[in-house]
Amino acid sequence: MQKQEAAARKRFQNHRATVIQKDENFFILDWRNASGSIEYFVRYILDIKRGTLVVSGDLGSCVASWHNTVQPKELAGYLQEIPYFMGKFQCSSDTYCYHTANIKEDLDAIKAECEPCDDQAAMEMDNDFDSMLEMLDECDPDKHPAYPDELTELFAKYDEEWWSSDFATVGQRISPRVILWAVGYRMAMQQIEAKETNENV
Repeated sequence: MQKQEAAARKRFQNHRATVIQKDENFFILDWRNASGSIEYFVRYILDIKRGTLVVSGDLGSCVASWHNTVQPKELAGYLQEIPYFMGKFQCSSDTYCYHTANIKEDLDAIKAECEPCDDQAAMEMDNDFDSMLEMLDECDPDKHPAYPDELTELFAKYDEEWWSSDFATVGQRISPRVILWAVGYRMAMQQIEAKETNENV
C-alpha cells in the first residue's frame, strides 16, 4: 500500500486545493491541477452533521457514511487507513481491480501450500491451477460476481470451503482510484492547514 500511496502523492504533486464552501453544515473542496486541467480532478463534499462524504470527478465517484458528525480535519484522519475508508462505502465506482499478474501471484501462493502425494497428483494440480488462471483471467468479477461452476469445482477440489479461503479473493487488489481519493483529500487538507498557518503568522 505504501508504494501505491507514494505513486498517488506523485500524481498529485501539482494539484491545488480550493475550498468552495465551509460552514457548520457542509465542507466542499476541489482538488485540481494548478494548470486548471480536469485530469485527476476530484471534488469532495462533506455533510458534516450527517458524516457523509460524496466524492466525484475524473476518478469516478463514491458515497461514504460515518452516521455521526465528522469535521473536515477528522476526515483526513479517517482516510489514513484505506480498508477502513472502504468499509464506510455506501456505493462506489469499481473498488477493486484484477490483473493477470496478481491472479497468478495469488494462485501460486495457494498452490505452494498444497502437497501432492505423488508426481501424477502434482501434474494434475499444475493443470488445474493453469485452468484456474485461464478462467479467472476471462472473468469480470465487477460485472459478473458469480464464478462459473467449472471454476468453483476446481476451487472446491483443493478447499471444500473455498468461499471463505484465499480462493475467494484471488487477484483482488484495491483500485488505484480509491487510494487516490484518500491520498488526495489528505494532501488537500495539508495544503489548507499550511496556508491557514502562514496567514496567522
